[in-house]
Amino acid sequence: MINGTSILKENSQAQAGSFLYYLHEESCFHEKSFWDYYNSLIKIANYAEKNNSINPDVAVDIQKTFTAIMKFFIWHLHSKDSYVMNNFPDEALSSYIDRLETAVNACLTCTSVDESFFDDGLKE
Repeated sequence: MINGTSILKENSQAQAGSFLYYLHEESCFHEKSFWDYYNSLIKIANYAEKNNSINPDVAVDIQKTFTAIMKFFIWHLHSKDSYVMNNFPDEALSSYIDRLETAVNACLTCTSVDESFFDDGLKE
């Protein structure tokens, strides 16, 4: 689980190269870093399922990063906010959000994610 939690921690701290870094510092939806973040959540969920528990500090970082991502999406969409995100996935936004929500819920409930559930056309 080391890789999963390290990527999560990088996002929690908005370190260079992380998805939250791109959202905050570059005002950009960076697809590769999105998939890195998402896949880290999948690894964490799988680990949590095997151990039937999740570290409370990891759970806090998951909640913190998911909330921040949703805020950036809202700010971009809000007509009176000055934040504008480049490369925003207008057409597929609901699919990206569904994936994040599913992965976050899996982590916090110590279950795994069945990737076959998604028929959204999104590919890494």
